[in-house]
Amino acid sequence: TDIIKETNTDKIKTEKSYGNHHHVSKLSFISEQKGLSFDKIIGQLFETYIIAQNNKSFYLIDQHAAHEKILYEKQIAKQESDSIATQQLITPYTMQLSIKEVMFLEEHISLFKDIGFEVSVFGRDTILIREVPYISGKAVSPILLRKILDDVIDGGKGDDPLAKEKMAASVACHAAIKAGETLSMSEMRELLSQLEELKAPYTCPHGRPTIICISLYEIEKKFKRVQ
Repeated sequence: TDIIKETNTDKIKTEKSYGNHHHVSKLSFISEQKGLSFDKIIGQLFETYIIAQNNKSFYLIDQHAAHEKILYEKQIAKQESDSIATQQLITPYTMQLSIKEVMFLEEHISLFKDIGFEVSVFGRDTILIREVPYISGKAVSPILLRKILDDVIDGGKGDDPLAKEKMAASVACHAAIKAGETLSMSEMRELLSQLEELKAPYTCPHGRPTIICISLYEIEKKFKRVQ
């Protein structure tokens, strides 16, 4: 059996198992070829990490990073099928911006429409937001557009060929469950169920790990139950 071992942030290598035990690092990922599944949810740690177990392994799942990846994949799929869910605001939301921000938004307004924002320019330093993305059963706050605008301007992403994907990642990040948010057992179960369905569930759109796995062998070795 191969185990993908994280040795540092830039390098991943494969390590063979020996005998009946797997020699793994403290922070290791089960090979994606096996697929991801959890047998049991134990609970929540520090209102930020979900604890689960499966196949003699112990998992810590970053609830924000995991939900961010789920939302990102859904947004990308909806963009590709031109089926982004939106909600029209009863009263357009007025937002004041700098002239530079208004010019940037006007130049790239189609990108914002692609991720679910219906926006029109209303004067030199004002915009009207008429529709917002509808994610996870609720409309996002129109204020989210300001945060996304800050992200894309600061990152210089407007002319990037991957701008749409990066903006979708920004939407997912701001709309996802936050660290420090208490989740019920059913909410954790639903989150992990959706994570299991992803083809690449192991990192968030920004490249951070969503899951850390520690084998039972490694735990027992720490307690000197095995050599």
